[in-house]
Amino acid sequence: MAKVGVLVFTDLVKKRAKRESTHFDSLKYLGIKAVMKEIDRKKHTVDFISALDLNDCDYVLVPIHSYQDIHNLVRAVSPYKKKRKAKIIVGGQGVVNVKAYLDYIDIAVFGRAEGQINEILEGGSPENVLIVKKDPDLEKSYVYRQPQYLVDGEKNVGCRNKCYFCYYSWTHKLFCPVKNYNSTVFDECSTEDDIKSLKVTGSGHYITAIDGFSEESRLRVNKKITNLDLETKIKEFLSVKAEKKIFIKIYTIAGFPWEQIGDDYIDELKGVIERADGPVASAGLSLYFQVTPFSPSPLTPMQYSKPNFSVDFRRYFQDPKRIVFYRSENIIACFGIFIRPPSALFEEVFMHRARREDSWLIEKVFLNPKYSRLKDYQKILWLRDRGFLEKYETGEAEEWSYLSAGHDFSGFKGKFN
Repeated sequence: MAKVGVLVFTDLVKKRAKRESTHFDSLKYLGIKAVMKEIDRKKHTVDFISALDLNDCDYVLVPIHSYQDIHNLVRAVSPYKKKRKAKIIVGGQGVVNVKAYLDYIDIAVFGRAEGQINEILEGGSPENVLIVKKDPDLEKSYVYRQPQYLVDGEKNVGCRNKCYFCYYSWTHKLFCPVKNYNSTVFDECSTEDDIKSLKVTGSGHYITAIDGFSEESRLRVNKKITNLDLETKIKEFLSVKAEKKIFIKIYTIAGFPWEQIGDDYIDELKGVIERADGPVASAGLSLYFQVTPFSPSPLTPMQYSKPNFSVDFRRYFQDPKRIVFYRSENIIACFGIFIRPPSALFEEVFMHRARREDSWLIEKVFLNPKYSRLKDYQKILWLRDRGFLEKYETGEAEEWSYLSAGHDFSGFKGKFN
């Protein structure tokens, strides 16, 4: 009977949190929970493990959602890299270009994995599964697998919109036809991708996105939201009768390659809010803009685009003259404080575009305590002086070319820079 472990990035995996809702296995990790549910318990045992238990297993499943999960994977596996009993299987939305951490894994699953886990554990290699031992130089071609069915907690997969920067919408075909985009999981707080679809019915908290500070930028990335659309929606929010304030968290992207980041960068958005303001019946409206620096993703039309490593967007949007950028009796508009610094943006871009010869950067640099203690500007200087910023500024090398989600983006080269 094979022993399967699900790696949790903490040594406290055996201990319960004081609040049940904050314990790791109470969280909504729909993908890995669906995989665990499908494992044949007549042939395998399954349990959550920490890195300390890694070599007590035959197989270890590792969900990868972001570059930080890759860091954690390398940190956990590196002590066992030369003498590793367990076969490491990675999967999840963050598994795209595996060249930076190929030495730390044995199997990679690209895209959806429902209905596959038992075949994989028995040695099978479907078209979306890389067996590193069989293809150590990534010479074969792999597909990004599409959803086969909805798992517990899902109400849909994919997005009808095709924003050019969006990894999710270009790698996940829409499973159930819908007229508008809304959250694809059952959740108390439904995330709307398009502010034009957001319905505000009363006081409370809402989440949406506009993904661009100017109308030009939004339309250029196929986010079909005009300034008039925004103005109309804000007026609509203000007209809602509410006893308490309406809070709307709005995700937006800063630093598209063609944008100039100066003092006037937010003026257009500020003008839209000012024009929408006026006499209302509402108890007040708070617009909280959560800024994400643009990060080009593989398998999207913008996969070749340049990220902006030169602007510290944290400092820009947290400037006292800018952090609350509009205030009236009816509306407060401000920027969130949690914004990725340039060095973190580089680390994410690096994971997407990594070349085999630079895989040492994760273990020897990014996870090195001396590097971690550096200030952000010092990290950027270190990377720039060694040529890494320039090397990874574009995705023209297409290091992920062994993987396809069924789209040809060659016609987009140079279009967005």
